[in-house]
Amino acid sequence: MTQPAPTPTPSSAFPPTVRPRQSVMGKIVPFIPIVVALTAAFIARSYFPTPQAHTMEAMTLLEGMKAPDFALADAHLADDQRVSLAELTKKAPVLMVFYLGYSCSRCMSHLHQLEGDEDLKKSGVQIVAISPWPNDRTRESIQQ
Repeated sequence: MTQPAPTPTPSSAFPPTVRPRQSVMGKIVPFIPIVVALTAAFIARSYFPTPQAHTMEAMTLLEGMKAPDFALADAHLADDQRVSLAELTKKAPVLMVFYLGYSCSRCMSHLHQLEGDEDLKKSGVQIVAISPWPNDRTRESIQQ
């Protein structure tokens, strides 16, 4: 009996030394999405600057301006006595730090770092930490 000839598989359709020719378009097509994405990113960056650029512009605009006066309840004082920024700045320069609360470990680490900063201590700067937490909860956390 004769055996039928094996059907060639796609990998054996071409001998190992002969490869099908790829057209120029076949070589370029895979790079088209990359070129389009890079072009879109370049255009977007030109028309929409980074947030840091806006921050730097805002800092330049605010440089030399005086902060408006406000008063907040002080968690270190009894009966939620209010302290105004004007009162604090009469004593010494003020560094205002906004933080998320005592549950934020990064915030607390940053506040402790500021508290231990020798240069700030020497300059006499007052550190005022402002949090969205209610005063009673802040007081409890300070005591703990």
